[in-house]
Amino acid sequence: MTALLVTGVLVLAGAPAEASSDAVRLVIDGQLVVQDPSPVIQNGRTLVPVRLVSEKLGTEVHWDGQQRSVTLNKDGQTVRMITGNRLIGYRDTGEQWQVADVAPQIISDRTFVPLRLVANALGVFVDWDPGTKTVSLDSSINTDRMSFGDLRFTSLENGRIIQGAIPLNISGPAGLPSEARETRYLLIDPKTHKGTVIARVEGTNPAANWAPQPFENGKKLLGAVVYGSGGRFLSGTVVSVDVNITPRVTLEGVSAGERVSGPVVLHVNTNFPPGAVQFEIQSSSGSPVLTGKRDPQAPFRFVPQLEQTGTVGIRAIAYDSQGQAYHGPLVEITAAPARLLNLSGVSSGQRLDGPVTLRAERNFQVTGAQFIWRQDSSGRETVIGQTDGGPLNWFAPPAFQGSGRLFVRVQQGDGTAHESPPVAVTVAGTPRLVLSGVGPGQVLSAPVTLGV
Repeated sequence: MTALLVTGVLVLAGAPAEASSDAVRLVIDGQLVVQDPSPVIQNGRTLVPVRLVSEKLGTEVHWDGQQRSVTLNKDGQTVRMITGNRLIGYRDTGEQWQVADVAPQIISDRTFVPLRLVANALGVFVDWDPGTKTVSLDSSINTDRMSFGDLRFTSLENGRIIQGAIPLNISGPAGLPSEARETRYLLIDPKTHKGTVIARVEGTNPAANWAPQPFENGKKLLGAVVYGSGGRFLSGTVVSVDVNITPRVTLEGVSAGERVSGPVVLHVNTNFPPGAVQFEIQSSSGSPVLTGKRDPQAPFRFVPQLEQTGTVGIRAIAYDSQGQAYHGPLVEITAAPARLLNLSGVSSGQRLDGPVTLRAERNFQVTGAQFIWRQDSSGRETVIGQTDGGPLNWFAPPAFQGSGRLFVRVQQGDGTAHESPPVAVTVAGTPRLVLSGVGPGQVLSAPVTLGV
């Protein structure tokens, strides 16, 4: 499965919903607390004003207006949450994280949090009486931290050090909720609670794979969120991970000391998903040569040049999705090429009834190239075009109708000439007019140059 990379996502966010207008009573340690605003019911969950409740129970409350976060401190335990975000962080002897089913919200300029979060944050007993719509908190009864859901990662444990590609999977006691439509995996910054969608899976099978990139190194959170129809949040879970990718780039297709006399196909192997790859060719005949950046899945055909006879070093370079380059080790081979010269762009027996692009495929430097047509019936040779060694676009005119041979003659700097083997073709010779500059079905989004 291909991972979706969507940056800047406010992960686990909960969209604001309308609160119930029915008044909710708040009782703390047996005393009715009457204050505006009072607790509210939202999405079937009771939310309470966090500052009021916390201060009544002797808890320090800190509001960060820039990050819109609330931090509670009590008896050496810290709880941090961000409004509009379901991710909740706890710190005492270590760090723990939860995904709340309802995110903290700003209502009437006050921060409201789920009732269960209050119990987890303050370690107090919480009771809800639906008949009288009464929330009761009792600080004399200590409670354990409750979970907001029953989903768990089955493919990795909390605190995992991630050094390469890993499988991703989650489950509950009975699998995913029956109404599950999509699972998203997210890599989250524990400081900002923001992150990136690293994998997205539709249906009730949440299995996926993830290969982190080097720039993702560091202490992170790995979250999984399950959604129902219409993008409705169902459940989520999160674990702490340490991404520690040491980039490895290796060249495949040749090995050190190998004798190479003809074309070889090279690939790049990495332990992270590269956005592009490049090859560096070093020889004693000149400065290192870099190929253009290429699709990492596309092979590269390396043809040793006559001028490169001897020791040649080849290095693979991989780029991550942010453009950072990672160099592999130099692999030295022995190049022992024979002279190669062939005409490409047409094949033996081909019938030519349209434009073709002819090339002098070779493994040596030239100063010029002549492309030649030899008519079978007369044996007459005609130079159909000359280049500095580059390609020639040719549209055979009706006068060339019939069978013949195409070949290329090249000249080196010292005046030596070489010819390619001829390619037998047939020219249709039908008078034709062809529009150039656009192709069938092409989508035009910018000016184009049309030709005939």
